[in-house]
Amino acid sequence: MLFIGRKMVFVSYVHVLSAAFLMGLAAAAPMGPVNMLAIRRGLIGGWRHTLACGIGSVTGDLILFSLVLLGGHYLFSDLSNPTLHTVLAAIGVIVPMQTIGRHTIRVNGV
Repeated sequence: MLFIGRKMVFVSYVHVLSAAFLMGLAAAAPMGPVNMLAIRRGLIGGWRHTLACGIGSVTGDLILFSLVLLGGHYLFSDLSNPTLHTVLAAIGVIVPMQTIGRHTIRVNGV
């Protein structure tokens, strides 16, 4: 039951669940580069190519997340060290600046 003002409106659970499913699907499947690649491969080569692309993407994500979760603890066990903070901050400044500088040089032809 749904109350709108003083009136009771009966809403079917099927409608609510289907709306929730569609909203969850829309939030969980944004069109990123991997999804676009999978669609392109599926249109060109069939569903097996799409499945292979999806399995490769999941495998790559699983390996990356495993390395981050397992290796991050051992590599950065002492995050309270000020020297480590300085090094990480320097890397966090230098890498984006180099990327922006290279892009600017490439675009402007300097």
